Amino acid sequence: MICEHGADAPKFCAICRHQGIMGKAEGITIARESQLNWHDEAVICIRQMARTGKPFTAEDVVDEIGAPGGSGKVIGAAFNTVARSGMIWRCGERPADRKSSHRRMLAVWRGGQVQEQTRLFDGN
Repeated sequence: MICEHGADAPKFCAICRHQGIMGKAEGITIARESQLNWHDEAVICIRQMARTGKPFTAEDVVDEIGAPGGSGKVIGAAFNTVARSGMIWRCGERPADRKSSHRRMLAVWRGGQVQEQTRLFDGN
C-alpha cells in the first residue's frame, strides 16, 4: 500500500508516522490480533477458574489478566466461547465491585468436570 506521500506504506513515511496515520488494513490487522491474543488468554484463564469449581465473574478474569484493549465485548465473547463448550454455566448474578461499574449486575459463572462430562454424554 502506498501512502499519499509516495512511500511504500504509511509506516515507512516520516510524515505519516509524525501525523499518526496508519494504513486502514494495518490498523484492522493490529486490532484483530490484539483482541485475539487477549481473547485466547481469557479463554485459558476462564477454563482454569472453571476447574476450581468455585463461582467467578468477569471481574475476576480482568483482575487476573488485565482488561482487554478496545471494546469490553471481548470479555463476553471469551465467556461465550467457554460456555458453548459446556465447561461453565451461569449460576447467578451479583453486583460489581468496581466503582466504575456503578454496582451493575454481573453474571456469576461456575464450572467443573461434572458439567463438562454431562455435556459429552447428552449429545449437546
